[in-house]
Amino acid sequence: MADLKSYPVWDAGTRWFHWINVLCVLALMGVGLVILNASSLDVSNAGKIKIKTIHAWIGYVFCINLIWRFIWAFLGNRYAKLRAVLPGGKGYFHALRNYVVAFFSGHPEQYIGHNPVRTTGSRRAVSPDHPSGSHGVGAGGHRFISPAFRALDSAVGGCTGYRARYGSPLCTGHV
Repeated sequence: MADLKSYPVWDAGTRWFHWINVLCVLALMGVGLVILNASSLDVSNAGKIKIKTIHAWIGYVFCINLIWRFIWAFLGNRYAKLRAVLPGGKGYFHALRNYVVAFFSGHPEQYIGHNPVRTTGSRRAVSPDHPSGSHGVGAGGHRFISPAFRALDSAVGGCTGYRARYGSPLCTGHV
């Protein structure tokens, strides 16, 4: 068996972000499913309000965690920096092409940190039209920040706009 070698790539700030993110996403999905099926589960009106409040607070933790990751992109090690996470820069498309060709030939190039395909996914995750925070806060009716987020949500075609167009309870903030 070949000797394994350890490479210190992901620092503590990046690892904490990812684990908090995983826990928030799972919790938001679980609580969101309860909200979506509240009638079937015979949840009282007071219970629905409490569940939605819990869902909102988990969403706030999720959004604060995303803000932390953005800050950490300037403070973390070289693998946590925006330059290493987002696509682009000199030689990016050449590296992307080489990676894809090598992958489909059965001999993918090994990278320390993100490979070029993964950085393309990172661009999508941090784009302004990503639904993670604006849709939940905008659709949830949180009075102290809701008007601004509703405007953003509608501008990017989020839950508020989706419900208006299709009438679906998919965006559980309206259920």
